[in-house]
Amino acid sequence: MERSPTAQSIGAPDLKVSSSGAVSAPATLAAGTYKATGTARDSLGDTGTWSFALTVKGAKLTQIAPTKARTTTGEAFTGQLEVSGSHGTVTYAQSIGAPDLKVSSSGAVSAPATLAAGTYKGAGTARDSLGDTGTWSFALTVKANKLTQIAPTKARTTTGEAFTGQLKVSGSHGTVTYAQSIGAPDLKVSVLRRGLSPGHLGAGTYRQRALRETASVIPGPGASP
Repeated sequence: MERSPTAQSIGAPDLKVSSSGAVSAPATLAAGTYKATGTARDSLGDTGTWSFALTVKGAKLTQIAPTKARTTTGEAFTGQLEVSGSHGTVTYAQSIGAPDLKVSSSGAVSAPATLAAGTYKGAGTARDSLGDTGTWSFALTVKANKLTQIAPTKARTTTGEAFTGQLKVSGSHGTVTYAQSIGAPDLKVSVLRRGLSPGHLGAGTYRQRALRETASVIPGPGASP
């Protein structure tokens, strides 16, 4: 028996049916349903119609490492999201996390150097050229630097003279605010970084604990030790 010749009326080029009835579709089809119809005719002139539907199911995009990262205060961060199971170009969309943590449409992750210590989270969706979709999330932990006091940590003055000095620390970013725990009122440290002692202190050594500064008061000329 001869195979019936087939003629296609709709559905090409996504879904193709040859004259022998072979059905084919390329690997580049996006997710969706594709339909084709046409006619069939045999050697004796018998005729009929045919239809065919191909459903292309979208694959699930799965995020792979990295999904988190660490940095320190004062340092900008850059990274790149990655997914598996994709076809063609992957486009990322962000739903939460900006402006502290930003993800571009290409998956580039960035955070400014101005973030305070803490954990910042972003999340969104990913979609490839064929319509495959998935979700992504990313967490950036910003670790605080330790402020280290540098010189001066002590000073000397004489009785009857007021003293002013300046505390300093290394590793800081932006404005430094100081809090004093002990030493006042003889030795005072303001929140604006300046150390002060009044002019009526007797000879001796005065300490304040918050940043371990010591001030020694030396008897002036003619003063009793």
